[in-house]
Parts: sequence; structure tokens; C-alpha cells
Amino acid sequence: MLLLFYLHIFITIISSFGGFLFYLFLNGRNASNKPLIFYPVMGLIVVTLISQVAVLFIPINAYFSGSLICVMLFLCVLKKRDTRLFLKRVIASFQTLSVTAILFIGIAWLMVLSLNAGPIIMDDTDSYHLQMVKWI
Repeated sequence: MLLLFYLHIFITIISSFGGFLFYLFLNGRNASNKPLIFYPVMGLIVVTLISQVAVLFIPINAYFSGSLICVMLFLCVLKKRDTRLFLKRVIASFQTLSVTAILFIGIAWLMVLSLNAGPIIMDDTDSYHLQMVKWI
């Protein structure tokens, strides 16, 4: 369960920066005026799209993930000023959260983690979902 916790944090960070880079290169300087929830959602869409196109030609493994992260880090370094502003905005938004909001987010995250660590709920997972993940 601790590994899932770390993976959730890692995927959230990667998705957030993917969404930030998407909006930055799509809208230019207007990338920082979106609500913060837009960044991880759009980043997850972008990373998934890139991975699904790449799986047609190469296997999705640690080398692909590492190279994708390196490209994202390079783009963040390239746009250092905008990245710094984005990070300041994220930190400022976390500092303004109340104790109730932090407690609610923590409980919701623990519920998601316990569902992820528990047994498989859907009947279709063993038949074709798991097979597709193994194939990719």
C-alpha cells in the first residue's frame, strides 16, 4: 500500500507537469490562469495519448517512461520562469487549505488507496483488462 501511495504521488506530479506543459505550449503565457485541477487531468490525457501512440511502435517500459520524464524535465528547464511561477502557485494553493479540506482530501485518498490495494472488483478485469495491460 505504501508503494501505491508513492505511485499516486508520482503519477499526480507527472500528470500535473504534463498538463502544465500542454497548456504552456498551447496557450503561451496564459497557462497559469487555469484552475489547478485542470493540470493533472489534462496531463493524464496527454501522457496517455503519447503512450498509446508509442505502444504501436515500441514497448512501454521503464526506458520509455524515463525518456518521457526527461523530455518533460528538459521542457520545464527550458521554460524555467513559467515553471517557477507554476510551482509558486501550487505551493500557495496548498498553504491556503483549511484543516477540514486537508482531512477530507486525506480520507478520500486513503479510500482510493484501499480500493487499489484490495481485491479486483470488476468481473471483466481478469478476462480482458488485465490481458491488455500485460500485452502493452
